[in-house]
Amino acid sequence: MKRFSFFCIIAFACGICSCSRTSHSANGYFQLDGFCYHIINDSIAPFEVELVRDMPGNLHVDTTSVALSVPAEVKCGDTTFIVSRIGDVAFSSYFALRSVELPSSVTSIGNAAFAFCYQLTDVSIPESVTRIDRAFDDTPWYKAQPDTVYINNVFYALKTPLPDTTSFVLREGTVSISPRAFADQTYLQHLSIPASVRYIGEEAFKSCILLDSIAIPEGVTEIAEATFRGCQRLRTVSLPSSLKHIHPYAFHACSSLTAVHMPKALATIGDYAFERCASLRDLRLQDGLTTIGEGAFANCSSLRELMVPASVTRIGRLAFASTAWFTSLPSGVVYINNVLYAHKPPMGNQTNVFIREGTVSISPDAFLLSKLTAVALPQSIVHIGEGAFRYSYDLHTVIFEGEIDMIPRCAFMECTKLNNVNIPFVVDSIAPQAFYGCSSLRSLELPDSLLGIGEEAFFDCSALRVLKLPNRVERVGARAFAGCSALLLVEMPDALKIVQDSAFADCSSLVSVALSSGLELLGDSVFAGCEYLQHIVVPQANPSLADLLSLTPYQHLVQKKDNP
Repeated sequence: MKRFSFFCIIAFACGICSCSRTSHSANGYFQLDGFCYHIINDSIAPFEVELVRDMPGNLHVDTTSVALSVPAEVKCGDTTFIVSRIGDVAFSSYFALRSVELPSSVTSIGNAAFAFCYQLTDVSIPESVTRIDRAFDDTPWYKAQPDTVYINNVFYALKTPLPDTTSFVLREGTVSISPRAFADQTYLQHLSIPASVRYIGEEAFKSCILLDSIAIPEGVTEIAEATFRGCQRLRTVSLPSSLKHIHPYAFHACSSLTAVHMPKALATIGDYAFERCASLRDLRLQDGLTTIGEGAFANCSSLRELMVPASVTRIGRLAFASTAWFTSLPSGVVYINNVLYAHKPPMGNQTNVFIREGTVSISPDAFLLSKLTAVALPQSIVHIGEGAFRYSYDLHTVIFEGEIDMIPRCAFMECTKLNNVNIPFVVDSIAPQAFYGCSSLRSLELPDSLLGIGEEAFFDCSALRVLKLPNRVERVGARAFAGCSALLLVEMPDALKIVQDSAFADCSSLVSVALSSGLELLGDSVFAGCEYLQHIVVPQANPSLADLLSLTPYQHLVQKKDNP
């Protein structure tokens, strides 16, 4: 990235564009004729870019322009791209800007794209634009518009509150409703949406507290985040058969909603999408749904009837918490088809759990604060959610019988008695804080497939004595082994490229470290607090490491080792 930015600066000094195919595909940005572009499609024609405010490397654009005409296409190297989007804040704070002309290639305009353009009075937007976020607020152009603002076929905003108990009809031909278009219109009671609408933006009807029913037309594929959040009197919702995604908080706190017919095309329900829909009684989800997000139906206190298809393989933490359905279940492990959703207290002491064969996933926090002592995970398990076993203070043994490719974030956090775990041989990533605070873990065989160890993955594993990183490990995250006070020896493989800040800090028993010949980045304070460290072995194949260490408090510990 830095190499590319430096090249661009030189090119602009010479008045040319320097975006070879190799360089722009490496970081996805290039600059041409005063505009910055982010490549959003360079694999299938037509190739597309988004016009953005600036690019990595602090190569800022000139914001003093008075008039702008965005090109329909740009060429970088041998590739011609169409400019299809204007990105978020792309022209924000162009204080002198008076006019802007967009080409017919543009289809969407991002949030605050022209925010704080206090002189902008002349805007030319083609009919090709079908999505507009809150792009023009605070501009003179917007202030000059009528109270009901359409931008071609996009319903952009209502500028003033509607009168008491109002019905509103969107005009025929409207293709989209911008984010927050009707937000906080507390007197909006009825709304007619034409069949031409294909997109409704985030928070479009947020806190329309009198809105009582809504019919979403066919062709709409997603309900955006918080679209109907806080619509307290919304009783009925008609969802189209084309709907594929319901995003987080979409119907959050719609406390009068009694039933929702979910279409067969629906694939995902986002986090807290229906949380606090206290009147929702019956939920029948259709085959084809794969994911139910965190807290999706939490605090739906009247929800008693629940039908979840076998196609669902991911269920988020607390998805059905504080529902009548969950409350009525007996204590123990709760399965929803092939998903282990939760354990319901109380759980007896000295509890061993053999998860049933056929289970494909374990939900996040499924065994949070359990009294589990040992668990066997069957071969069918392919996914474990974040924090699945965290704070299970009595857990001492974990047996993986199958193959998963990642140990998730906080999976065994603060399992202070854990001393026996076999990490599957196909695991390529150990996520941040996966074994944080596992203070009884004395030894650990890491699989040869491992590529990366996340931040604080083994933080304060104070009984861990010897660490041999497998041959393919490329990255050790910040504080990954910090506080491993019994650790004596660390061997780093040649593949290791990055060791981040404080990775081995406060390993107070550490005596010797053999660095990798391929090491490219050694973070700050990597060995801070390692008071007994005697040797840092640096391979002759990487002499720059010795130079780097000469600038640190560890310079007197460096020993050079000949290549084998």
